[in-house]
Amino acid sequence: MQKIILRALVFLVFGSIFLPNLWSKNNDSVSHAHRITLGVQQIKESQNFGLVFTGAALGYSSRWQWEHEYSMSRLSTAVTASAVFSKGIVGVNLHLMPIEWLYLWKVAPSLTIGSVLAADYRYQLYPDLQSGTSYWFSSWTAGIAAEYRFRAFESDWSIVGSSSLLGCSSRPPAVRDPYFFDLGLGEALRYVHHDIQFGSINRFTRTRLEIMWKPNNDAPLRISYVLEADVYFNTPQWTALSHGIVLTF
Repeated sequence: MQKIILRALVFLVFGSIFLPNLWSKNNDSVSHAHRITLGVQQIKESQNFGLVFTGAALGYSSRWQWEHEYSMSRLSTAVTASAVFSKGIVGVNLHLMPIEWLYLWKVAPSLTIGSVLAADYRYQLYPDLQSGTSYWFSSWTAGIAAEYRFRAFESDWSIVGSSSLLGCSSRPPAVRDPYFFDLGLGEALRYVHHDIQFGSINRFTRTRLEIMWKPNNDAPLRISYVLEADVYFNTPQWTALSHGIVLTF
């Protein structure tokens, strides 16, 4: 099964890089947008007694998009901060996505299917529970993506979804030195790649869904609902789920 997934992924990745040069560029269009996200973040960290922390999240992202006659490519970067709470205990979560690259081929007038490459870094602090100890989830992933565009209620709509298939991930060790202290910037940069390992959907998953509404062709503002889910299945287990409203302009 993993061999089949790997072959499909290699085809998608190399196709994303080389196939665009085979198509005409006469109909190319380039756009850039800023995005503000207001949402709700939930995190379940098994090393914090399995408590579910919930709170508000605020994010900013920048997106470049290239439209071709037979394809579409999209490059995004994002940063999100959230304050989460459980049983009166506060936690802080930082999420940096330095890159997310989608390349989609047109398979029908309204449907495109292709690949997604992404890098994500999450850094969490729980001062009330673990003084001087941080938690992280770092991942580099590759997977599949699709977008469907349609018109309804006199407005333009699009649905974009993606899911990881393969990649590398890093988590804190299951057993840590009780005198471990890593709240400095140097420690954060050092440990986000600690014991990074290759894996597939049996190890972790990265899932994204966005439903975007554009009132009309001349509207500068677009409104989206986004769902993000990251799950790490190995020990120490970890789950992050977020819902949000995105303003794109």
